[in-house]
Amino acid sequence: MGKPTGKKNKDIGSKPNDANPKQSKVSDRTSKAFDEDTSVFINMSRELKKEGNKLLQKRDHEGAMLKYEKALKLLPKNHIDVAHLRSNMAACYVRIGIGEYPESYK
Repeated sequence: MGKPTGKKNKDIGSKPNDANPKQSKVSDRTSKAFDEDTSVFINMSRELKKEGNKLLQKRDHEGAMLKYEKALKLLPKNHIDVAHLRSNMAACYVRIGIGEYPESYK
């Protein structure tokens, strides 16, 4: 493989929101509010995950599943904790067994 032959494109000029300063202020506020709201939901989800982990240690698999499902609903779809929660839910399904939840083995 050789060197890349194309030139890199650099943006020349100003930022897109420089033309309308009011628009940038509004978008900054809404993104900040969205981030604050999202962080609240993420914290709530992590608390539910901790509760689910405690229930899992006590071998209350169905209770842990409910906590994990609630925690999953509070998270954005691309958050890293989604993978952890789904993994914990899979562990619950395995421990519960095929007799209780046959649809998990499809």
